[in-house]
Amino acid sequence: MKFLLRALACCLIFSQSVFAASKVEGLFEAEVLVPEGSSSDLNSPLIAEALRRVLIKATGVNEFSDNDEVLDALSQARSYVREFGFHSIDVPFNDHLKLQSGVQVTTQRVMRVAFLRGAVLQLIRRSGLPLWSANRPDVLLWLAFDDYQQQIWVTPELATDLARHIREIADQRGIPVNFPLADIEDDFVIQPKELLNGDYSSLGAASARYSNDVLLAGHAVQTSSGTWIGGWRFNVDGKQSEFQILGANKEEFLSLGINRLADALAQKYAVVSDAQHTSLRLRVLGLNDYAQYSQINSYLNSITAIEKANIEIVEGDIVVFRLDLKGSLEQFENAVLLDQKMRPEAQQNLTQNFDLQYRWMESANE
Repeated sequence: MKFLLRALACCLIFSQSVFAASKVEGLFEAEVLVPEGSSSDLNSPLIAEALRRVLIKATGVNEFSDNDEVLDALSQARSYVREFGFHSIDVPFNDHLKLQSGVQVTTQRVMRVAFLRGAVLQLIRRSGLPLWSANRPDVLLWLAFDDYQQQIWVTPELATDLARHIREIADQRGIPVNFPLADIEDDFVIQPKELLNGDYSSLGAASARYSNDVLLAGHAVQTSSGTWIGGWRFNVDGKQSEFQILGANKEEFLSLGINRLADALAQKYAVVSDAQHTSLRLRVLGLNDYAQYSQINSYLNSITAIEKANIEIVEGDIVVFRLDLKGSLEQFENAVLLDQKMRPEAQQNLTQNFDLQYRWMESANE
C-alpha cells in the first residue's frame, strides 16, 4: 500500500493544486512589542515600526531603505494612524532563561496600531510599490525537526514554541500557514526521518488530504552549539526552489525559509500599477439573477490587477465587461485561479470573439 502511495506522490509532490484562498484579516493593522521604559504615544518610534510592518504585509516587499517616499512616510507615521491601543500577552522564555529563573513565561505589553486604509494605499501608489490583495494562498508546512533527542513534525501540539514562532513570522508577511495533523493517518504515509534524510517522495501523498494551495517543506537539525542546519523546498508557479541553510539560531533558520517563500508568492500575486493600462473584453456566463450580476461586478472591481471593470452588455445569463488592467493579464488570471469564483471556458460557436471568457461558479455565492 505504501508503495502505491509513494508512486502517487511522484505525480503530486510540490504541485500547486487549486483550492480556495484565505483572506488575510487586519492587512492594515500591526502589533509591536513595547520595550520596558519606552514611549508609547503617537510620537513613539513604535508607530513607524508598525507602519513598516503594514507596508511589508500589503506590498510583499521586505525592504524599503532605497524608497524615499516610504522613508518620508515612516518619519511622519502618526499621520497615517486611525487608532491605537494596548494589550498584554504571555511570551515564553527561551530555554536558557527558563533554567535561570524557573519561570516559563513573562507578560509583555503590546501596542496595536490600525492605519487609514486609503492613506496607506495612496502611499503605496506614490512610492511605486506593488499591492498584494488580502486573498492569499494557503500554505501547508511540513517541517521535520531533530534536536538529537527526538525527531518530530513541527506542529502546535508537538512543538508549541516553534509553531508559534513560525506563525509570528508568517503573520508579519501576511502568509496563512497551516500544519499537518501528524496523526496516525499521516504516520502511515510519511515519517519525519524521511525528510531529514532528504527523501521527499511520500510528501505529495501525505498532503493530498489537506486543502492548501502551496506546499512548503523543510528539515532542520539543532546542533549542540544551538545552530540550525537544514533546508527548505517549495514550488510556486511551476518553479521549484530548494536551498540549504545554516542558521545561527531557530529565528534565523525559520525566517529565511518563510521569507523566501513569501517573496516568491508576492512576485506572482502582488501588482504594480502600470501607466500603460491594458483594455480587454471579458464575457462571463452563468449569471441567473440581478444579485449575481452585482456579485460579479463587485468581485471584478475588487481584484488588485484590475483598475476598473465596466458592464457593457447584459443578455440573459451573459454579461460582458470592459476591463482596464493595471497589472498584467497573467496576474489577473492568477488571482481568478486562486479565488475560484470563475473558471475559464473555451469560446465556441460565437459570432464575436472576446478576449476572455469565464463561467461564474455557483459555489462563489455560498
